[in-house]
Formats: sequence, structure tokens, C-alpha cells
Amino acid sequence: MKTNVLLSALLIINFISPFYSFANGISTPDADKNRPLIKTIDSISVISKELTLIVVGYEGCAPCKTLKNSDYYKNLTIGKTYLDILNSSDEKLFSQLFFITGFPTSIVMDSDWNLKSIVLGYRNYEARMDSVLNLGAKLYDIRLNSIESDKAVDMFAYALKALRCYWSGDYVQMQRLALKSRENGEYFFNNYLLYVAATKRGDSGDAALYKNEIATKFSDKMHRSIYAEMFTEMQL
Repeated sequence: MKTNVLLSALLIINFISPFYSFANGISTPDADKNRPLIKTIDSISVISKELTLIVVGYEGCAPCKTLKNSDYYKNLTIGKTYLDILNSSDEKLFSQLFFITGFPTSIVMDSDWNLKSIVLGYRNYEARMDSVLNLGAKLYDIRLNSIESDKAVDMFAYALKALRCYWSGDYVQMQRLALKSRENGEYFFNNYLLYVAATKRGDSGDAALYKNEIATKFSDKMHRSIYAEMFTEMQL
């Protein structure tokens, strides 16, 4: 059953049309500052600056629907939002950052986009989320065999901030944070962020370097399913 759920999730991810191309997308920093997802997250983060909850799911995911419609979720008093990866490229991109292969996945961060917890699935959700929101626990449901858990947390945390910089049009800071992410653990997404930052800055040498890193280290079937449109963009 777990395998079927995973395969279904990957098929859903792969089915979504390539909404965007990083390299050929928003052309000016000023335009990037108006990204709807940034506005949404920033607007809810003022409700509780210490904790903001972002649940990632998709239409047709039964556990996602159960969570979204639950009294527990509806009655949470912190800032929260539900992202459907079928709705927009930015919502999908947020999911891809965390190498999400199971839904729902809940991301907890503060108003400065500092990562606090990653909670995978819906089983024992209330107890686990209460421990994060009310008891100060930090849960990180991370499934990366090649990277130590503590390192993976920092890897995702810096990548999250780098993505925010991309959406804000700050490609120099985006590169710096993506490099910090990569120092803690190398995965597809931080290499891709570096490829994009180099492309945006007109550095074809660095862009080719990170494109080659992706081609040689992250071209397996699962990566090609999760990041299909990015492989197409890079012509890999």
C-alpha cells in the first residue's frame, strides 16, 4: 500500500505540466516581489511570528483532504495555509524543495522563513503537531539515506531561504544561501538553485558546472519524476 501511494504521488507530480522555467521566468526583480505565494505566507506569518504552518497536498489525495477538513486543522490559531501542487508552479516548487514523496507534508517555519519542523503524513498528526506547536518540539521527518538528519535539516533550511531570494529577485543572496545548503548536503534542488542563480547572473561556466552535477548524480528515475520539467528545461 505504501509503495502504491508513493507511486501515485510521483505520477501526480510528473503529470503536472511544466508551469515555469526558472531561467526564462520572471524577468525583473520587481516582478518577483509580487509572487502570490510570498504574499500569502508573509500575510499569515504575522498571525504568529514564531510559527507558521504550511501543509502541502494535492487534489485527489484522501489523507490531504481529511487533514484539510479536520476540526483540528481548522481550529489551529496560528497562521496556516494549504498548498495544492496542482494549483500553481510556486506551490509545486515549494514541494520540490523538500523532496516530498508523500502527502500531506507539513512544514513549520517562523516569519523569517527559518525552518522549524517537517511532519510527514497524517498518522498521529494531532499528537505530533501539538508537540511542535505547543511543546516546542522539533520534528524532522526526513528520508534521505545519504545525508545525516542534522545536516539535512540545515540543507533544507538554507535552500528554503535561497528559494525566497529567488522569488524576491536577489540572485546573489540566492547563490550564497544555496551554497550554504550544499555545504550541509548535496541534493538535486540546491544544485538546481545554483544552476538558476548562475544562469540569472549570466555565468555560463557555473551554470554548466551545476548542470553537470545534476546529470551525473541525480538522474535516476525518482529524481526525473519529481523534477521532470527541470530536466526538460536543462535539456537533460
